[in-house]
Amino acid sequence: MNQVIERLVAIEKKAENSEAKVQEEKFQLRQSYDERKAKYREEKAQAYQAELDHYRQKFLKRRDEEKASLTQHFNQQVDTIKNLVEQKQSTYVNDFMEKVKKLGVKP
Repeated sequence: MNQVIERLVAIEKKAENSEAKVQEEKFQLRQSYDERKAKYREEKAQAYQAELDHYRQKFLKRRDEEKASLTQHFNQQVDTIKNLVEQKQSTYVNDFMEKVKKLGVKP
């Protein structure tokens, strides 16, 4: 009978040790999973930030190019208007004076 009890006690201790090992492995797996999950999230966040920075730089470059193009076009138009006014100013003054004279105003 003692042998049976000793054997049952040994089986129980072995079961407790096995349960402790399983719990430890479970804990280690969970810890490993959490570490890999955190690493994956960090990598994805960095990749997303890099892609976002790439698109931001691309947008800023495009915006600056369009702004420069529009500024150049505007300046060309202003220069054209200035040249026309300078060349035709005397004609405009003469036309204006003729209209004033027609109204009866003496210069």
